[in-house]
Amino acid sequence: MFAGDRAEAQGSHNGYTYSRLVCQEYGQQPRWYKVRDEIDGSDWRSDGGWAIVLDGGSNTAYTFGAPVYIAGAAIPTLIELTTPVRREKKRVTDSSAGIAGFLTYFADGDIQQQVIVDRNNDWDITTADRTAGAGNDSWEIRGYTTAEYGGSYIRWANMRWCRA
Repeated sequence: MFAGDRAEAQGSHNGYTYSRLVCQEYGQQPRWYKVRDEIDGSDWRSDGGWAIVLDGGSNTAYTFGAPVYIAGAAIPTLIELTTPVRREKKRVTDSSAGIAGFLTYFADGDIQQQVIVDRNNDWDITTADRTAGAGNDSWEIRGYTTAEYGGSYIRWANMRWCRA
């Protein structure tokens, strides 16, 4: 460090800020990145090039709420890999009780903040997961809360493009 230079060790990420952008790193699918704000003369946003990104080594802990039982045959369609493409079949586990379930979605693809419980732990939602009600015809649905934990680090990423 030379006299008069600005120290980089400011704040939690060396004094820099990061923008959340959709980028495509070479060899990867497009996804959200936290990218260090553009340096004068850098044009990685449109033409590609190297960028410094903030990656989370963090995880999400899920805590499920009390069960609600809903009868109906169409419940599993709320988690299937169908239109819209934002849906994914994502299995999560309660951090305190070890109960597993799949996230549910609204028709437009937004997450409902509910899970359908995988009662038999076979990594799928089938009629075997129904319980309670007349003839065991109801699905166990639970709301959930999340908490982030873990750390983060910066790295260089070779980007094809980035967009806001």
